[in-house]
Amino acid sequence: MHKKAVEESIQRNYPNASEESKNAMRLLEGIDITEDEKRKIDEMRMTLGQCFEDIKEALSIYLDIPENYKTIIALWIIGTYYHDEFETYPYLFLNAMRSSGKTRAIKLITTLAKDGQLLASITESVLFRCVGTLGIDEFEGVGGKEKQALRELLNAGYKKGITIRRMKKVKRRAEDGSVGEGQEAESFDAYRPVVMANIWGMDEVVADRCITLILEKSNKVIFTKRIEDFSTNQFLVRIKQTLHTLTTQTDTKSVYECRLCRLVQSKEYIEKWNSYLNQKYDTQTYIQTLQTQTDTNIHTLLSDDLFFKKIDETNIDGRHLELLFPFFLIARTLNDEILEETLKIATELVTSKKDDEVMESKDVMLLDFISRLNYDGSWIAIQELTNKFKDFVGERDAKDDWLSTEWVGKALKRLSLVSEKRRLGRGIDVVINKSKADEKLKIFR
Repeated sequence: MHKKAVEESIQRNYPNASEESKNAMRLLEGIDITEDEKRKIDEMRMTLGQCFEDIKEALSIYLDIPENYKTIIALWIIGTYYHDEFETYPYLFLNAMRSSGKTRAIKLITTLAKDGQLLASITESVLFRCVGTLGIDEFEGVGGKEKQALRELLNAGYKKGITIRRMKKVKRRAEDGSVGEGQEAESFDAYRPVVMANIWGMDEVVADRCITLILEKSNKVIFTKRIEDFSTNQFLVRIKQTLHTLTTQTDTKSVYECRLCRLVQSKEYIEKWNSYLNQKYDTQTYIQTLQTQTDTNIHTLLSDDLFFKKIDETNIDGRHLELLFPFFLIARTLNDEILEETLKIATELVTSKKDDEVMESKDVMLLDFISRLNYDGSWIAIQELTNKFKDFVGERDAKDDWLSTEWVGKALKRLSLVSEKRRLGRGIDVVINKSKADEKLKIFR
């Protein structure tokens, strides 16, 4: 019965699809798969799993880093080969003091990643004209004013579908035959895998799009005296060749490779994930969603529920979930053990990042300050609030240019913490919504 429903749905929804595409759909639905085809698909998954283990071994040879970092880096490297299958993909940021191996790490990562290239510095034009995986070492000063355009590109480049448009000079021929210069719009796709490293940390907005790993200086001779041989090491060459073979379609293997790519296809799983959420948190919406499903995908909702339940139980949400979702898909494709390990590591990373946000984010510091403020709901001057906030953050930060009455006023408005506002000769007074600050702060705790 299931086979008949699948065939009818394929013919109804994809009447003009090639036979090869229809075969791929049948494979995805679990029908018409011979024992030989099953074996080939299993072999490809096992090969991908071996690549995962080999990447972790390669990292162990050259870098003195924790096991959970090796897992995340290995998944990130594999993900660069399936990058186009995802709607979003996180940047990888290596933060370390001098002589901590960050340059070696970023060079090794770009060696193994798809079409990887390592740059000592980068400009706006280079970023949106390059293709493949980019490694940016010594990425200091990213928060400076002169890097504003570059930050805007990085802010957009982790998500598919955001186009960057720039004007370029072109030669134009006038009616009289003379040649002059004109302007023409040029479009670029900023979406690509990027791994970055520096000493001083990352701009807040860019950091929000990163998986951040902090590298420590090693005192183990096996690492400090090892000389890099990435270009000639045959172990690394074989890893890269295998990953390339698994993700490059050929006439004889395209059906199976389509199967492997679809196992990590983000768009399809995002739809299923949202259906799962509707089922759990909005029953009526879920019933309406089921009524619109085709025969080929109703039955798959239940088979994915356990996977989604595991993700849901981590309590990871928002952009953290958006960034980590590709890792969960890749890990699930490998095996359940790696998925469980990845979910655990992801939970730890998000918890640590939220703790850092509480400590470092200016907005969160302001929320924390308002929440702790001994305040009776009366009018208070922005200048007085600013002075109190300077005392709260400490003398070092209080000297920073950002902390001014103008910044505090805009932040209070941005965070919707102002209940009432009035302008007096000496400045602006406000009535603060302290309960809203308490509520917002809970998000970060």
